[in-house]
Amino acid sequence: MGVNGQGFGSVPDPASNLSPHVAAGLAYLFGFVTGIIFFILTPNDGFVRFAAVQSIVLSIAAFLASVVWGVAVTVVAVGVPWAGLLLASAGSSLLGLVFLAAWLVCMVGAFQGKTVRLPLLGAVAARYVHGI
Repeated sequence: MGVNGQGFGSVPDPASNLSPHVAAGLAYLFGFVTGIIFFILTPNDGFVRFAAVQSIVLSIAAFLASVVWGVAVTVVAVGVPWAGLLLASAGSSLLGLVFLAAWLVCMVGAFQGKTVRLPLLGAVAARYVHGI
């Protein structure tokens, strides 16, 4: 698997009629929804399938992180309300920015034909797509 998408399909997939780098970029556009769509539409293109699975995994991770953070803030807020408010506002903003940055880096890289592997999440996606 190459950094620039080499080794994957380089011609438009007849099912989606898009070039692989456009399809991979669009797989990130609306998170797990477009990830699922492009995963189904491109069964023979490893580059697009990797982007689609990583998009799905990133969406799930963002959701789970926000749930865990919300529970943690609630637990703290029960004991110390001002600390819960501080954690809720600062932590939620930071968490959102981290996931936004990861999403943008992945989407821009995919539109450029590059495979961007996120730590941990990229390994999960690669294992699912390539059986590594």
